[in-house]
Amino acid sequence: MTTTIQTPAEFLTHVVDPDLAAFASSVQLRLAYHACNSLFALRDWVYETHKGKVWSFQGTQFQAISGKTKFLADLRTIEADFEIVADIANASKHMVLDSGRRLTSLYGSANVHIHTSGGSGLLGFGAIGAGAIGSVPTTSVFVQIGTGFHDVQQCANKVHAVWKQLFSENGW
Repeated sequence: MTTTIQTPAEFLTHVVDPDLAAFASSVQLRLAYHACNSLFALRDWVYETHKGKVWSFQGTQFQAISGKTKFLADLRTIEADFEIVADIANASKHMVLDSGRRLTSLYGSANVHIHTSGGSGLLGFGAIGAGAIGSVPTTSVFVQIGTGFHDVQQCANKVHAVWKQLFSENGW
């Protein structure tokens, strides 16, 4: 059996979905970057295949897809986390983001990190008082944008859910 990736739907099925599943099952920076890159690249696949076509989200019709920047701006009106995912994807490629190219105030890839919290000292995790007695530490990938911290898994999941709905609603 041969698998090819020639359509946005195939890219979603064979690249995006597995990247999101892998990231959900293992907290790693590499997997966070892969998830954000494939979610962001899906915009290009949809643009190339459906440019010039009108589309909708939850019954709201949008103008025809006319450019990648405009399409991303429309996607950001649906879900603000598209800009976080896009900036993380670009930071993973360029290390530091030019202020003119970024959508958020994300400086660069160094602002994406793994954070472990909780867990009680009684189980050998962290300092005493760091978590409830008997609790296990939790690990997440966060991105620091300005003074705020965003859970990358949550952002990626929201963007993925929007893509799934867009594909279903628009027959992509």
